[in-house]
Amino acid sequence: DPRLDVRVIQLVRDPRAILASRMAAFPSQYHMWKNWAQDGQVPEDDEEVMRLKGSCNQVRSSVEMGLSQPPWLRGRYMLVR
Repeated sequence: DPRLDVRVIQLVRDPRAILASRMAAFPSQYHMWKNWAQDGQVPEDDEEVMRLKGSCNQVRSSVEMGLSQPPWLRGRYMLVR
């Protein structure tokens, strides 16, 4: 609706910081991550790895759309990190 004056501010957080916060809040769920960090062998099919990849893909997709400045969003979008 052209009568709406909608503006979007998208706050994006580094996925590494998200993971660090989760590890601090739920240490029992991430004990294997410390082992993986030491030996570099992170299983690609791990549920949390897949969840983190999904979050990254969602953020990337929405940021790309915002930065592409479609006509309806032109001059109404700001990305904040």
